[in-house]
Amino acid sequence: MKRYWVDRAALGRNIDLLKARAGDATVFGVIKGNGYGLGTVNLAQVLKEHGIDHFAVTDVREVTDLRRSEFETESILMMEGTCNRQEIGTLVENRAVLSVGSAEDALRLDAEAKARDLIAEAHVKIDTGMGRYGFLPTQLDEILHLYSDYPNIRFTGIYTHFFNACNPTSTKAQYKQFHETVEAIRNAGIEPGMVHCCNSTAFWQYPEMHCDAVRIGSALLGRVNFSGNTGLTVIGQCQAELEEIRTIPAGHSVGYGAGWVAKRETRTAVLSIGYSNGFAVDKGYDLWRTKDCIRGVARYLKAWLKKKALYVTVNGKSCRVLGHVGMVNMVIDITDCDCQLGDMAVVNINPLVLKSVDVVFE
Repeated sequence: MKRYWVDRAALGRNIDLLKARAGDATVFGVIKGNGYGLGTVNLAQVLKEHGIDHFAVTDVREVTDLRRSEFETESILMMEGTCNRQEIGTLVENRAVLSVGSAEDALRLDAEAKARDLIAEAHVKIDTGMGRYGFLPTQLDEILHLYSDYPNIRFTGIYTHFFNACNPTSTKAQYKQFHETVEAIRNAGIEPGMVHCCNSTAFWQYPEMHCDAVRIGSALLGRVNFSGNTGLTVIGQCQAELEEIRTIPAGHSVGYGAGWVAKRETRTAVLSIGYSNGFAVDKGYDLWRTKDCIRGVARYLKAWLKKKALYVTVNGKSCRVLGHVGMVNMVIDITDCDCQLGDMAVVNINPLVLKSVDVVFE
């Protein structure tokens, strides 16, 4: 048996803490990526219980799943652009707030809304450096035309996205560009509506940038990529039963390629968790600049020098993973651990990469 257990009470405390820090700013609960792996509807239900009625998603299915559940009136911002007429139509029919980042986006959205005799709601996306979706700040004339040339679109907000909120220099430069664009729109006699730019990291580090709304995702789960005491709690853990316990003799190997060989008699246990479930899955190796390659080499060299290994926790005891992690299972060393069949191991898996594991809110 394996599951990803979510502490519902701890999630609620995180939400309340984040709401208090947001003050008067509207909080968008970002539930992209299937609710950060926890389930779009599951996470939205807890957010709703704690007074969050604005959501942000990146997939059409996340919108339709919410509307088919109990979320009939909540605001749902679609942050991902699409040029597909069927997807645009579905979003309009489900009363999503679409993102418009180009004249072509506006033209398609206006046409689909007109065909359905509807007024679509949208936020304008400004590209201050992320390089995906959005008007450049220099395209002010095109931005201003949005508010007059598309009668079937009602623009109720404007936003941007920081590419590295941990970097104060680049973040402040992006914010300056965004703020100047918003002010230029206002100086033209147009009210752009709800202004927002902060993700979880920026929200925590730059309160002066909260504007009218903030978009909070990973912080809900207590997973933030900056140091410091936030008071947030990591809310979930993957748990797997010890399914087989055996003792192997010295000289016996474990796993594909005989990646580990016992130097002594070793008591082992098998868990039905592997890389297909998201354990020991690396990301970030998609850019091959010189500095990225050097960092990668340095990372592996450091791990080798420190004899780094993977561990899980059983009954409060760290147990080393032996050999290569398999597709659907792994073997751990329980020689020095007081445990038995059926005991649960806690396995560190980011829920974003979690697969084929039931998620349980308790």
